[in-house]
Amino acid sequence: MPASAMCLIPWGTDQIGSPQYLRCDAAAALTRLNDAFRAQFGEAIAMDLTYRSYEEQVAIRAYFGSLAAKPGTSNHGLGLALDVQEGPDVYGFGTPRYDWLVANGPAFGWVAPASVRAGAAYPEYWHFEYQP
Repeated sequence: MPASAMCLIPWGTDQIGSPQYLRCDAAAALTRLNDAFRAQFGEAIAMDLTYRSYEEQVAIRAYFGSLAAKPGTSNHGLGLALDVQEGPDVYGFGTPRYDWLVANGPAFGWVAPASVRAGAAYPEYWHFEYQP
């Protein structure tokens, strides 16, 4: 998916301050989810990585090997995935923020897929996907 098809997420950046983008419907839904999250926790969702260009996917695959999706197949490349930036003490499995996102995210189309939940072969507490 080309970057030109993505929409800016108006309230967040990654760890180094770079703006983040998602497919437009996913960005709108995430903004609504963030409003509810902010009402609950008094802060925005700590976003890190969202959309990844094909070139970024190639670089990530080269670095992480088979732990990363094959370039062109990543939900990040489609603008449909979000990784949170804070560590496991803040967003890890069983923390209030993680549990809240898992319980409330689906109402906004955002889920923690079973393939990355606790107990999965490669658990990723930080990964959420837009599945309306």
